[in-house]
Amino acid sequence: MRRIGLVCIGVVALATAGCATMSAWANLQSPQVELERIQVRNVGVTGGMFDVTLRVKNPNTVTLDGTGLTTTIDVKGSRFAQVDLSNAFSLPKGEAVSLVVPVQVSWSGAGAVARELLNTGSVPYQLGGRVTVNTPIGAKGLDFSGSGTVQVVR
Repeated sequence: MRRIGLVCIGVVALATAGCATMSAWANLQSPQVELERIQVRNVGVTGGMFDVTLRVKNPNTVTLDGTGLTTTIDVKGSRFAQVDLSNAFSLPKGEAVSLVVPVQVSWSGAGAVARELLNTGSVPYQLGGRVTVNTPIGAKGLDFSGSGTVQVVR
């Protein structure tokens, strides 16, 4: 009889833990994304190559396995770049990670913004996009937006 009671307690404990985990997956919060740094890699006649560092914080109680991240970056109200990261990445629960993404920028589309970046040490930005993560019930897109001031490193 005592053995049956212990088994029942074990089953209830596992079920409760499973429900808590499923609840965390069902109620995922969007990550907090900010532009940490823009590094100038090279500049040419028709455009430039920049390393964009995004700081992504996972506010959830479960680790997120990212399969994609897309965002647009506007600097001083004008489009600077479109970022598309399709490599897998991990966002540990409750932690922030830095993701470095190379971005090619054409002067014809972002010339004034790029000149501003090259001539100043920091600029105001706005970004918005989506992080796609794998969950036990399939892929889920989590939208984000943010703004701040970013350091430009030559």
